[in-house]
Amino acid sequence: MAKNILVVEDSLAQRFFIEKALTSDGFKITTAANGKLALEKIHEQKPDLILSDIMMPEMNGMELCKAVKSNPQLQSIPVVLMTTLNEPKEIIKIIECGADYLFLKEFEPGALLSFVNDALQNKTVAGQTNPQVILTSIYLGDTHEIFTNNRQLLNLLLSAYRSALQAYQRYYQYKFEVNKLKKELQSRSKKNTSTDYALLKSFVNELRTPLNNILHIVDLLKESDDKAERELQCQLAGLNSDHLLSILNDLQKALDYHEKGDDLPIHETDFNIRDCIEDALSPFVVQTGEKQIELILRIHPQIPLFIHHDPNYLKHLAFVIMDVLFQNLSHCNIMINIEPVEEQRIKFLISFPANDKILDYFSGLIHPNGQPAPQSGDAGIDFVNYCIAKLDYKIALKKEQADTQQIEILIPFSAASQKPAAPGPETDVDLSSIRALVYSDQWMSGLVLEELLRQWKIDVKVTGEQQKLVKVLTQADQAKNPFNLLLIDARPDNDFHFELAKQVRAASQGAAPQIILLTNFGKPGDARRCLESGIAAFLLKPIRSRELLKTIRTIVSGAKPENTLITRHTLKESEPALKVLVAEDNRVNQKLMISILKRAGFQVELAGNGQEAVALFKQKPFDLVLMDMQMPVMDGYTATREIRKLEEQSGKHTPIFALTASEDAREIEGALKAGVDMVLRKPLNLNLLKEKLTAFRANGKIEKN
Repeated sequence: MAKNILVVEDSLAQRFFIEKALTSDGFKITTAANGKLALEKIHEQKPDLILSDIMMPEMNGMELCKAVKSNPQLQSIPVVLMTTLNEPKEIIKIIECGADYLFLKEFEPGALLSFVNDALQNKTVAGQTNPQVILTSIYLGDTHEIFTNNRQLLNLLLSAYRSALQAYQRYYQYKFEVNKLKKELQSRSKKNTSTDYALLKSFVNELRTPLNNILHIVDLLKESDDKAERELQCQLAGLNSDHLLSILNDLQKALDYHEKGDDLPIHETDFNIRDCIEDALSPFVVQTGEKQIELILRIHPQIPLFIHHDPNYLKHLAFVIMDVLFQNLSHCNIMINIEPVEEQRIKFLISFPANDKILDYFSGLIHPNGQPAPQSGDAGIDFVNYCIAKLDYKIALKKEQADTQQIEILIPFSAASQKPAAPGPETDVDLSSIRALVYSDQWMSGLVLEELLRQWKIDVKVTGEQQKLVKVLTQADQAKNPFNLLLIDARPDNDFHFELAKQVRAASQGAAPQIILLTNFGKPGDARRCLESGIAAFLLKPIRSRELLKTIRTIVSGAKPENTLITRHTLKESEPALKVLVAEDNRVNQKLMISILKRAGFQVELAGNGQEAVALFKQKPFDLVLMDMQMPVMDGYTATREIRKLEEQSGKHTPIFALTASEDAREIEGALKAGVDMVLRKPLNLNLLKEKLTAFRANGKIEKN
């Protein structure tokens, strides 16, 4: 007799897909759109297995599971919760609600059939459920009391492991596809390869560094049992994941142009040059500690913070060059000095120890006649030549001293038309009253920090003598002019800074200065040692200026909680969430977009049509609106016009992204005329949406279509 499976899923498309997969194997399928409807059918039919989504309206999957397991007449029915496991603590909630199995939502039909058959067979073997026991467990730093039984834990453990194997299989498939793409790129005939192809090869080559970093950090996470340490490692994993996603987005765009036979466009815009270069250097944070490399970035005060150029090419070029240096150097300093050279050009001067491999790598870069070298087959060299040919970059390899080499890059630029305004209110703290002491035994690092702090109007003093540090602080206390902050610039080859922090706090006659440690990616346990030493903040080098400024603002404003360590992770968590209004009538799209936005740290309000969107906009302020164009009651065109009328009274302008499935240029033009800032096509490119939202969060600027 055919087994009856109850499928509980609010997405019509998902229900159809699951029903089609299971009926092919002879199962009888009953469906329900939410937990409340499912509960009625369970009482009527008593299915052999319940396969339920978690996120649903009316009653979600976990609430449904609790209702089933609390009823003696129903509790023997196996419940499988389908999950994406986006949040680590979701596994605890799945155990607590009494579910028998979990299954990842991204699956192949064969994997689902195999899983369901095993679950039904296991029910026959299991017989009666074991009595419940209470288990106490610490998971991700929190203590949980779990009511469960041995068989439930065993089933969940095995199903979780099974799902993990599926995820790993997808990962290795992805890795295989990337390697396949790389081989295809390399196998193309040089004769038929355009200059644009160098950029594609460079993107593929660039995937290696952040991917290796993520795998290394995952290994560290497995070994770490300290909450602060895990937070630090997670922030680095996130940083490299963001970089990896950015590369894949750029690669996809480049491939799209290449397939059409079009030249890759040069997209010039106003951008923050410091942020651009710091983003390019960020994937090397892990390697600076492993290879004990001090990476120093100095931007001359005369360089405008915002310039007009193509930031993507500049960022990729910086990455390509740094990647070559990190492959061939260790236990040394790498200095990046950005300074004005003439009215329309900026000079990047990268200094590093003389190295024959690097000299050989770059020596054939430019022909004596000044023209770029021919295609070499090397992704890095070809991309550098691409920049010379397409963007009028001038690049040369020089020798400053006998033991020091330099790469000089002259980049054309123009002044930014206007400085983009950062979204959200800035912390209202006057930094001109702050006194900061910087300890750095490297004069260039000290100079970089001094220039940066002075730009923020902070009164700063720099010392490079460790023995005099406590004396300088004591003299300032006695003169009734104490230092509020102490920035310790730590070297990658020792960890004396923990002891130094203890000495400073012990010798302080009044309130000790708040200590900010700037250090390379260090050893396990460094975050815990920071807390024990009284260090207030732990920032990884090469530091990001935005993070340092926000750290100082957090400390000065008194917003730092007691007995906590400020890291990049805590800074991100403390950012005020941008408020996003989503106007969308399709339930599947609603769930998808809400999930993406909430995971990205946005606050989300949902409107089912244009009329609801306008009503919500009248009630409360929003930072961004995502507007579907085709909706019942009131479409997106009308809703956008209504919102723009409301803004005429307030004088404000809220960015609106239009969402449309139409390919008709007239409809897209109509959306722009209605007042939207950008049009995004459906089906929604999630990577593109994330990219636009990330850019908006960074500089508050929307580039119109």
